[in-house]
Amino acid sequence: MQEAAGNRGICAGWRRHPKTNEATGAFHTTRSEIVVPMRNNDHQRILGMMDVESDKLNAFGEEDREFLERAGGLIAHCLH
Repeated sequence: MQEAAGNRGICAGWRRHPKTNEATGAFHTTRSEIVVPMRNNDHQRILGMMDVESDKLNAFGEEDREFLERAGGLIAHCLH
């Protein structure tokens, strides 16, 4: 699942850059990634994005997304 900016995204199978054949994640071992917004309490303002990566294929699912969105909300509350 990949969604528009400001929404969440799960990348289950990591791909390599087509021209350089290099992994496009933060780490060369990344095979899965999930990105969630850190929103303020009224969900109107994004204060940052949380990017979590794994070396396991298909490492993240809906339960992970829900947990990370809640954690991102708590972090955003602390930052605001």
